[in-house]
Amino acid sequence: MKRLLLVLILIAGCSNPKVEFSELEQKSEKQIVEIAKDSVREFLRKRLNDPNSFEEVAWGELVENDTIYLYNAINKLNGMMEKNQQNPLSGFEAMDKELEKLVDSLTIVKKQSNLYAIRLKYRAKNAYGGVISYDNRFLLDSVFKVINRTEQ
Repeated sequence: MKRLLLVLILIAGCSNPKVEFSELEQKSEKQIVEIAKDSVREFLRKRLNDPNSFEEVAWGELVENDTIYLYNAINKLNGMMEKNQQNPLSGFEAMDKELEKLVDSLTIVKKQSNLYAIRLKYRAKNAYGGVISYDNRFLLDSVFKVINRTEQ
């Protein structure tokens, strides 16, 4: 009995809550998707005004080495530029913020080769208590830590 207790204590003490890359290789695709979703949930739990109001609506597919992420960001920026040509006095601040996000995303993609992206539609309360619908795409690194979030 003492030996069993000692083994359990050693196992509990040596376990690492972070997912290592070698462990990911041994997981099934379904388990990897769940790890990615859990990472996004944890990311949102830390950043939402009212984490208890968080309600998942729909998950997208987990995509590896996501170039679609950057393509969508560039298209969004192009759309904003076209809108500004019609009304040149408005929207420069928003466009500047989107351009900054795009540059950050390109920097991240340049530094890391194993990136993943997943889309999530969800509802949560804002600072005023109103329920808002969100549609975000999350960029994750090789151990599924969220490194960027953009609105779709």
